[in-house]
Amino acid sequence: MSVTLSSFARAALVSALVLGLLDAVWIPMIAGPMFKVALGDAMLGTPRLAPALAFYTLYPVGLTLLAVRPALLKQSLQSAILLGATTGALAYGTFDLTNLALLEAYSLRLALVDWAWGTFASSASAAAGFLVAQRTSTRATSG
Repeated sequence: MSVTLSSFARAALVSALVLGLLDAVWIPMIAGPMFKVALGDAMLGTPRLAPALAFYTLYPVGLTLLAVRPALLKQSLQSAILLGATTGALAYGTFDLTNLALLEAYSLRLALVDWAWGTFASSASAAAGFLVAQRTSTRATSG
């Protein structure tokens, strides 16, 4: 199966939506309060919009490139889940381990919770992107 630009774009869009929705619940309810306790006044009261938009645009494109596209080529939801988790573990692990190495207030507990979340959220987002791209590609080739 070839991966068309439109199926790639749909996958990235759906991945972004799922990641955004998951984070819209996770951040205010769990992560935000944890980070606030750990970082105190070093944490902004309101996130900066431009970097947040850049992340929620760029990360799903990377997730689609590294996880969804290879899974579509193999026609494997299991691959999307595993590759999404691997991408998330690498990306969030890099963030959390760097913070743990450089920030005095960054705790091992905070790093592990955030790392696990990023792994899960990336896996779920990649799976959703895969399913939408697969469904739309199947319809396009059978219709």
